[in-house]
Amino acid sequence: MSRLLTQISQVALRHRARVRRWIPKRLHHVVGTFARRFIQSVEASGTDPDKHAFGDAGLAFPEPLRPVEHFRRDAVLLVNDALASGGSERQIVNTLLGLQARGGIEAGLLCWRLGETPELDFYVPDLAGAGIAFANVSEEPSSLTEAERERVSSWLDDTLGWVPRDIRDKILRLTGDLVRLRPAIVHGWQDENALVAAFAGLLAGVPRIVVATRNVNPSGFGYHRPFMRSAYQVLARHVEIVFVNNSAVGARDYEAWIGLAEDRFSVLYNGVEVRSSGAPDPRQRAEARVSLGLPPEGRVIGTLIRLNREKRPLLWLAVAERCLRRHRDLRFLMAGDGPMRDTILTEAEKLGIADRLLVPGAVSPAERALHAMDVFLLTSEQEGLPNVTLEAGAAGIPVVTTDAGGARETIRIGETGLLVGGNDRAETDLVADLSDAVCSILEDPQWPERVHRMGPEFVKNNFGVERMLDETLSFYSDDAVSSQRDR
Repeated sequence: MSRLLTQISQVALRHRARVRRWIPKRLHHVVGTFARRFIQSVEASGTDPDKHAFGDAGLAFPEPLRPVEHFRRDAVLLVNDALASGGSERQIVNTLLGLQARGGIEAGLLCWRLGETPELDFYVPDLAGAGIAFANVSEEPSSLTEAERERVSSWLDDTLGWVPRDIRDKILRLTGDLVRLRPAIVHGWQDENALVAAFAGLLAGVPRIVVATRNVNPSGFGYHRPFMRSAYQVLARHVEIVFVNNSAVGARDYEAWIGLAEDRFSVLYNGVEVRSSGAPDPRQRAEARVSLGLPPEGRVIGTLIRLNREKRPLLWLAVAERCLRRHRDLRFLMAGDGPMRDTILTEAEKLGIADRLLVPGAVSPAERALHAMDVFLLTSEQEGLPNVTLEAGAAGIPVVTTDAGGARETIRIGETGLLVGGNDRAETDLVADLSDAVCSILEDPQWPERVHRMGPEFVKNNFGVERMLDETLSFYSDDAVSSQRDR
């Protein structure tokens, strides 16, 4: 029975795109949640990777398929799932555009699901317009000889048998592309993609591998799969792999979860472009609102999020409704796409704020939505380092955020924003504290002036794009590996 269920789960993963097209869009969230839980339970009930004995030396990897000389020193390849309208994807685009502008580096991107739905191609125009190469990973590892393919496949099946079949297939496919494209650096983003990229990089012989995690450890998220922790434990033994996280909170959390010494994960903060003008003037604010379908007058509480469970959009609505009781001129803007859109609209009707709420989908550029806001509100339960709070600060918008992940690292508390902690408290208390924080900003005329002045400066000094690119290039260097070896 266990083998049959495993086969069913693997078929579901292989044909995910086709199944999504058959299902009405309003049911994607429900079906997707059920499918993820089913797959997680099936994988957890099989071979338990946490009980796999790796020994002091870790797993024995075969001889790399290609020597160091095969790879091009000026070539960097990023790997991710797709180019949806998320914060990680925004950083991928910032990185690729920045590397191109620096010159001397040929940077490209491989994905798994480009073209599957329009939502997954949100940032495609940005890369296409800049002439940056991107594509999906090849369906077959045609760059490998039959003998090489058999050698890699056998090792994956014999040694990584505790890793799900679809992941082993991805490793094989990406290994072929790495041999064909010959990047000296492979930079994997987000857990599953980064793990696949690291294994494929080791098998191909890529000289430098960067594993970029973007949150706290995945065990509390819907995308978590049971093999991940052991995969990290295996890879952490290889000093040629550089591990980074986009917040100090996230880095320390991964280390504790995997069982690593502190500082095995380095911190690479997100890069945010800060316009010299900072906050919008009244004319720009009015134009931004009208372009989105909001009236130019009044005040706007807004957010830019993926509409999913981790961001707690229903909690956001409850805070909005409570703020509206105190300030009747308020409007609300919830920009972003995601599976909970219909649920959000239904809840807004129940709360009596539907006529005050605009949910326009993903907005590009993000500044257009931010410039319409008076206060930026983030109610996430789980976060990495949220780009959106940085972008709000860069636009001179005061921020109110829950104390989730690295969110506290993105504001200067009491000066550019307010932090509300206590995810373990009753929701009614959290709603009250968040709404009080929002209203305290609305009711204090010193807040806009202070954040207009300090927000852009704080973000530029600590999270500027050029600083992010400098640090990214440092992780691509030999010095980064020497630093990891010394820890």
